Amino acid sequence: MTRLRVIYVGNQLSGHGFTPTSIETLGERLKEDFDVVQTSSQKHIALRLMDMWLTILKWRKADYLLIDTYSTSAFFFAWTCGKLASWVKLPYVPILHGGDLPQRAAASPERVQKYLKRAFKVICPSPYLKEEMANVIPLDYIIIPNAIELEDYSFKLRSSLPSSSLKILWVRSFHKIYNPTLAIRVLKALYDQGYDQIELCMVGPDKDGSMKKVQELARDLGVEHKLKLTGRISKKDWLNLSAVFDVFINTTQVDNTPVSVVEAMALGLP
Repeated sequence: MTRLRVIYVGNQLSGHGFTPTSIETLGERLKEDFDVVQTSSQKHIALRLMDMWLTILKWRKADYLLIDTYSTSAFFFAWTCGKLASWVKLPYVPILHGGDLPQRAAASPERVQKYLKRAFKVICPSPYLKEEMANVIPLDYIIIPNAIELEDYSFKLRSSLPSSSLKILWVRSFHKIYNPTLAIRVLKALYDQGYDQIELCMVGPDKDGSMKKVQELARDLGVEHKLKLTGRISKKDWLNLSAVFDVFINTTQVDNTPVSVVEAMALGLP
């Protein structure tokens, strides 16, 4: 039986020190059942976009094109790839990720509507995003939740929280859309409430200079001695690290079902 060929377009940048994204995790799983061509790992924005276009043109006879679609400026990547796929008559499937996509759709309804309505199918990772997108652009969205391999995670039951010491874990890229400075304000508030032995560990690479702002705020609020920044570490390392922590926090103002939160649940972290 001939296997279907799938092109997967997204930001494949873990080799440059960034956190692995869907194209790198889901893409590997898809290879069990499909012939998958993934792109792009180019760090420079212009080169990455060009690499995506050239890959679509080269493999335009493929069966389907999957496009990771975010609410940030990366939406432009997705939109142009969808437009190119339409020109070469390649069925494409946007995989929606950004929690702010409904706001982007409301702000640019014509562009987003054309992009989604020309698609073969549109995938959402959460009922939240499906409902919010349907309010702006009515379509038959399909929910496919973010998934993890549970056998890779060791569940630890936390039946109670310490009365004075508290170890908090934050795992995400340092970027303003993930609001990392809020974690420092949480740290300061709990410290002021009597958690004098509190510790906040923030795991992830710096994408836009937000890590420096986190450090500056911690210093300004007098809690820099309660903060640990690891930078980017391997998934195995942060999963091992998580065993000594009590609580996981996600500071994003708008989100779907981020993999890091799914992972926290799998680890037993409230």
